[in-house]
Amino acid sequence: MLDIDYFKRINDTYGHACGDRALQRLVEACVGTLRAIDHFGRVGGEEFVCVLPETGAADALVWAERKRSHIPGCSPIASSMRGYCAPCTTPSPG
Repeated sequence: MLDIDYFKRINDTYGHACGDRALQRLVEACVGTLRAIDHFGRVGGEEFVCVLPETGAADALVWAERKRSHIPGCSPIASSMRGYCAPCTTPSPG
């Protein structure tokens, strides 16, 4: 099971377009490393499930930790989402 921490805050602060991008980035990062026998899907909101058949618990944990450390935006939201979602925001009139 995977989810995006503080996802509501992302939507509320940066808008739903930015939240959609965060979801897309998570999917891209995960799907790109799956084998033909693996399955990945969204089960609701910001929650996803990844089924890794023929994979022991230790190897599944290694896979999950590798994803967590390489997905953009896994650092604290205050520093990571500003730059990542800048194109989603509308500049205020000067």
